Amino acid sequence: MAIVLPAVALGEVILNFPLRKADGTQVVYQFQVPGTLPAEPFEQSTAAQHAAGVAALSWAKNFYNAHDIFMTSVNFKADPIPHYLATFNGDVGGVRQEFYAVVLGGNSVLEPVRVVAGP
Repeated sequence: MAIVLPAVALGEVILNFPLRKADGTQVVYQFQVPGTLPAEPFEQSTAAQHAAGVAALSWAKNFYNAHDIFMTSVNFKADPIPHYLATFNGDVGGVRQEFYAVVLGGNSVLEPVRVVAGP
């Protein structure tokens, strides 16, 4: 069973970041607090941090269609909800750039929403 969050946290922004996609379009992705959290409790430990990094890397390769990826960090963040923030540097559409993954309890990776697209 998933944990339902108070309405105060629902939709709160965790992180915004720009990314140039493979087709050359510039987008802004936003990670937001979801309406429900995974049923698995969030764990803050070295083993959990490592597992979050592995889950984030696998997800990021597919979501961003990235190549030649380097994970530069996996850090615990307490606000607005407990999560691990994984930071990557990799090739997306022929351009080396920084991108992210947010990992919740049970190594569930939160998918960002596209909030702005440009030319």
